[in-house]
Amino acid sequence: MRLLLTAALTCCILLLANVGVKAQNKDYVILTNGDKLACKIKFPLLSIDGLYKVNGDDEPHKLDPYELNEYYIAENNTLYRAVYEPEA
Repeated sequence: MRLLLTAALTCCILLLANVGVKAQNKDYVILTNGDKLACKIKFPLLSIDGLYKVNGDDEPHKLDPYELNEYYIAENNTLYRAVYEPEA
């Protein structure tokens, strides 16, 4: 009985430790000058424009393809890149 209780308690502790690790922010943007910034990316309701908020910044910035080369959203495991078409 004591062994079963110890095993259950150990599993609960490992599960809670795993949940805490997942909460880390892994979104990032890469600017056109090559700087990689850790941030949190959000898409507000009823808006197609995304916003990113750099860690330590007060206000969010718009995801502008002329300022960013790429951005990564960890929740969706998706990388987005800016692609420019040549003018005809």
